[in-house]
Amino acid sequence: MRRDSEASEQAQTQEEKVMDPVLGLMGNKVLERVLDEAYDFFKSQAELNIKKIYIKNKIPSLLANFNSIRMVKTLWQIDKPIDVEQFYCPLHFLAEGQTGNEMGKTKPNNSTKRITIDNALEFKTTNNIVIKGIAGQGKTIFLRHLCVKEVERGERIPVFIELRRIQPGETLLLHINHYLEVLNLNIDEKIFKALCDSKKFIFLFDAFDEIPEVEKPRIINEIERLAYTTKNAQIIITTRPDTQIEMSPSFEVIAMDNLRGEEYIGYIDKLADSEYGDLLKKAIKAHDSPIEQLLCTPLLVTMLIFSYRSYPRLPERLSDFYESIFDILLKRHDSSKPGFTRGRRTSLNDHQFRQIFDAFCFITSAKKLRSFKEKDAYIDISQSMKIVDIQDDAENYLKDVKQVTCLLLEEGHEFRFIHNSVQEYYSASFIKDLPESKASEFYKACVDTKHFYAWREQLKHLQSIDRFRYCQYYMLPLCRQWFGKEDHELEQGNSKLEDTQLLNIIKHLGVDFELEGRALTVMAQPLLQIATNITTNNVFDAFFGTNYKEFIPKFSKEHSSSVFGKTYTLDLSAVYLAGLLPKPIINVIQETSNDAYELWKEARSFIIKQDSLNMIELVGK
Repeated sequence: MRRDSEASEQAQTQEEKVMDPVLGLMGNKVLERVLDEAYDFFKSQAELNIKKIYIKNKIPSLLANFNSIRMVKTLWQIDKPIDVEQFYCPLHFLAEGQTGNEMGKTKPNNSTKRITIDNALEFKTTNNIVIKGIAGQGKTIFLRHLCVKEVERGERIPVFIELRRIQPGETLLLHINHYLEVLNLNIDEKIFKALCDSKKFIFLFDAFDEIPEVEKPRIINEIERLAYTTKNAQIIITTRPDTQIEMSPSFEVIAMDNLRGEEYIGYIDKLADSEYGDLLKKAIKAHDSPIEQLLCTPLLVTMLIFSYRSYPRLPERLSDFYESIFDILLKRHDSSKPGFTRGRRTSLNDHQFRQIFDAFCFITSAKKLRSFKEKDAYIDISQSMKIVDIQDDAENYLKDVKQVTCLLLEEGHEFRFIHNSVQEYYSASFIKDLPESKASEFYKACVDTKHFYAWREQLKHLQSIDRFRYCQYYMLPLCRQWFGKEDHELEQGNSKLEDTQLLNIIKHLGVDFELEGRALTVMAQPLLQIATNITTNNVFDAFFGTNYKEFIPKFSKEHSSSVFGKTYTLDLSAVYLAGLLPKPIINVIQETSNDAYELWKEARSFIIKQDSLNMIELVGK
């Protein structure tokens, strides 16, 4: 026993060394009190075969776990982890009934209600919450910040789970059990329920959108079961827009908002030293183009801070951020010392290195991989080299990507991109460089819903970096399908929708119901830029959410089921033909079609101008 005690004390000393000084002093007492209260509660509710003292002795390990959640690597600080609290800035959320905007589109609007949230209490609800936001808005950093605040507040123990780490076939409960193993609690369902009923735990689930598609139905059922059976433990989940978790009636959905106006300044002040920060802010103010509209997410501000120091030129468009980042990272070690060139393991030049990286991003995107084992990375890198017809050693290339560019991070036995948007942009870059026939195949495939949702982020980039083919093979065919008309017919103008046109558009729409009456509009053939006009318009909820019992038996069919019951999909065409589709909904569809027509005109005009170029005459000049 004495030897065990001494070993325990030594382990505790080692654990305390890795603890953050603030949490080390404050966290011990805070967690000891919370665990005392939680232990006493679930000791009375479930049989525990472990003494309280053994759990309390694990507090340093639990604090060390919380400290690891605080520490992250970012594009700004690639070489070593940094505490999120050192660079965290308050984020803005849209009040109930408001909807988010796509990247780069947000403009200040005095009528838009925005709120800031610093801790979970400021949501002013104990209900479960889904936080949705686009790439780079800071969802993960915000959730880690909430975790820190929960520890500091000392009322609940946060259980922070990265959902992408749940293995195939592994249950959510088992994964949570692994998280809490540090407390020596072997959690069965009875103990788990008692743990949740104690009101001393809060679950923070990060990145629902990163769960592999094949696993999502199972995981969402388990999350819903957790929400349904544990009313006293709050669940907060982050996700990108348009995921199944937004449909669950057990969750309130809150949208993150973009940075507006001069809100980017707060990030520059936090991330850059004062002299460099002042220089950058002056350059932004003096710039001719409205770069402030580009600085709409924390990620883009971070990329600018990083790139401007090495390459003092402000970007004109979103793609400029990513192009400069790759070149800077590839050369940053070489330029760190005058006259010194750091050797790479591969014999590739910069262009070849980039070609392979683009192909690798495309292949992993096609496989829907956000993280991958080392052996799988070798396979995908080898395939990438074959696609671009460049030969080198896959193992050496992976080491160069990891150590030279740092765009891939190694965590345990897995690799992941430093940010998902890196994979998305460079896979789009690969598509941009494809031959005409192969690029057209890709765009035409994306007109189909299932492919659109898988490649929607890449399409946003391609709209800018491959505009002609994006318009020719994607936007124009999509608009024709939307209206059910050819270009020569659309050239006659866009008048008020007739019955046949309205029916053609309505067939692309659907409304899903949960039995509790919450409605969510889904798009079968969404137009990328205007999908939110319909999918987030609350006129559908206002009408169908009130009258769902009338419509379910007559106009719907069962779509899926969960622990909450069945989900139904409404046939809007049948509702319209029965004369029951209300005028406000028809007006929303008309407004959306007007927007779609403007997109068609813009794309059509661009294609005509490009086709009218007389290259022989221009070359002759």
